[in-house]
Amino acid sequence: MADNSCSEFDLHIWKRAGICGRPDVYTIGVWDGQQIRSLCHIAPIEAALATLRQVLENAGHAAPVPQRMKATPSQTL
Repeated sequence: MADNSCSEFDLHIWKRAGICGRPDVYTIGVWDGQQIRSLCHIAPIEAALATLRQVLENAGHAAPVPQRMKATPSQTL
């Protein structure tokens, strides 16, 4: 029997413009009903989207919540 369960997300995406030629960075959070839970914080677009993809692919499964990605000093503004 197919599983027809659905997952719904209340995503919040913040974009911080890069300065001095640096790329833009992103913070992605999801509202869990009581607070915003950060999925990634001040990450380049590739890392932010990879984290979001992992969360979406694991939605509805008993998978562990991914660890919040931390920017390296070269990625921060």
